[in-house]
This record gives sequence, C-alpha cells and structure tokens, in this order.
Amino acid sequence: MDAPEEIIGDGNILGKSHKFFSFFAGVSPEHKLAHLVMDTIGRRFYTIKFKDMVTVKMLADKIGSTTGNVAWTNDSKAVLYSRQDQNTLRSDQIYKHLLGTDPAKDQLLYEEKDQTLSCNVFKTRSKKYFIISSGRIDEMKEGLASIRLIKWSDRSESNIDFGEAAYVAGIGDNPDVNSGVLRYNYQSMTTPPSVYDFTMDTHVKKLMKQREVLGGFDAQNYQTERVTVTARDGAKIPLSKQICLPG
Repeated sequence: MDAPEEIIGDGNILGKSHKFFSFFAGVSPEHKLAHLVMDTIGRRFYTIKFKDMVTVKMLADKIGSTTGNVAWTNDSKAVLYSRQDQNTLRSDQIYKHLLGTDPAKDQLLYEEKDQTLSCNVFKTRSKKYFIISSGRIDEMKEGLASIRLIKWSDRSESNIDFGEAAYVAGIGDNPDVNSGVLRYNYQSMTTPPSVYDFTMDTHVKKLMKQREVLGGFDAQNYQTERVTVTARDGAKIPLSKQICLPG
C-alpha cells in the first residue's frame, strides 16, 4: 500500500448545489475507471456517472433512473446495471451500457415480469460469469423490510429479528451459495449504516462494519418508535419517529 491516496468522489463538493445528496462509488477491474452512483431526490433513483482515474476527468456517460446496482465487464468497457419500476420501485430490468455510447440505446438483457420478484446483477467470485438474481427474500411488512429464511431440508421458516421498531434493511453481497452465513445491510434512525453477518443455524448476528458518526453520537441517547396515523381519507399510515432520551 505504497501508492498515494486517491479521492474517487467528494460528497461535499458533488452535493453542494443539491438539497439532498447521497452517493457511493466503485472501480473498474483494472482500477483506471470509477463509477459514481448519486441520488439527488431521496427516492433511491440513482444516476450513474463515470470518472477516468488517470486524467481525473468525468466521462460524458450519464445513466439516469437506476437502482445503483452496477457490475463491470472484465475488459472495463461496459457495465451491467438495473432499473426499477417508476411507481412500485421494484427492480425489474437489467441493462448493459457500453462506455462512450448513448444510454438511451442500452441493451435490455433481462426483464422480471413477476411483480412479486425483484432482480439484480453481480459477478461470480471467479469473475468469469455474471449472475442475474431474481427473488423475494427481502419482503415488506407494513412498509418495513423482512428477511425470511427457509431451510431446504425441512422447509422450516424464520425471520431475522432486527430489534428496532423502524429501520431499513436488505440482503448484502453473498457470493458463496454454500455458506451458512447471510450478510445483510442495516440502518435506522438510531443505528448508523451497518453490515452484519447472520449465522442461519444459530441465529447469531455479528456486526462486521459500521459507519462512524462524528460529533459524539451515542445511539443509547435515542429511541426509534413506529406509530400509525390516520389520513384524511381514513387510511392508516405507518410513521417512524426518533426520540431523544433524557439524560
């Protein structure tokens, strides 16, 4: 690790003209190109942009309305990515974009027409193949994600207990299909973005990584609650709120 540090993207600079800004980044296989995935609205419709890490200049390519799911080809000349339904937000299409071409002409590789399923794309550990995964292991109950586990041997079922009333959770990267450990991502109003490994036989979870929150943040000083309010039309709407505990 003798090479100098390189900044792929500075969120403070990229988001300075936006009221809302969220982004993450990744690099191509040979690390000469980077993709920056940005949401400026807050609905998780991400725009994918590309940066030449040699010249430190942005490429002209700009792919809008994606889920943020990106996978590079081995030659770094193209990426596969997913799009979601504009209304339901269900990830239902996988496209291929060749760098330097018009994104409007990107090739549709797969479309998941079953409205109970969502799809994404990733590379195998050997880097020889792409896998398009379609499933519903992340389920929604009253607006909250629920991860349901089903044993192949006896078809018994269980759910991961996240321990909080309101949160955002989803399946992480799990390249080994024979593993007994499930990696998932989790965050809430009191828990910073975190990565957990969940042992499916024992139901024991282990915190692997958590984003640092500056300013003396202590999760024990806060509590998340979930209540139901009634709209004007009588519909029941779940509402999450954060309470600062006295002390």
